[in-house]
Amino acid sequence: KYLKGNQQAYATDYSVENVDYVNDRFKDNPLFGGAYCLHHYPSQFSDNSFDLIIITEVVEHLNDEDLASMLSEAKRLLATGGYICITTPNNEELEENRVMCPDCGCVFHRWQHVRKWTMTSLQQLLAEYSFKPKLVKKLAWDSVLKKRILLNMAVKLNLITPNGLVYIGKKISS
Repeated sequence: KYLKGNQQAYATDYSVENVDYVNDRFKDNPLFGGAYCLHHYPSQFSDNSFDLIIITEVVEHLNDEDLASMLSEAKRLLATGGYICITTPNNEELEENRVMCPDCGCVFHRWQHVRKWTMTSLQQLLAEYSFKPKLVKKLAWDSVLKKRILLNMAVKLNLITPNGLVYIGKKISS
């Protein structure tokens, strides 16, 4: 509903099930260009073919090699002057969310996060990929918009610690 004119939205994921679900959900929307499963980079999309790329709650899950591949691909796909938007947990204490499997004794992060991000670390990394920050903000997440507004007011009043980050950057060169 936010697209105008000849704009189209596309989606990518590593999960065939997620891609199938999104394709089925938006199959009747003429502005939906389709969801695609990514198995390798570069993807099937052309260089400089997108004006906006949104990466939601992904970067905290990726090891160094996968993170570099994904950001290189985002840089390749995004037109100069286009925007990247990334959300991730803010300064998460990874150790606090470690759990042990009762069967094998393996210790892992309950949501499979492998790294934490701060405003500074996110900005520094994205600068390496030719992105200039336009907005980098700490915020409190909640699934209901009304509560989210109240949570963000509580953050501003220092009543709670913001648990999320949003980065919006502009691609400044190829």
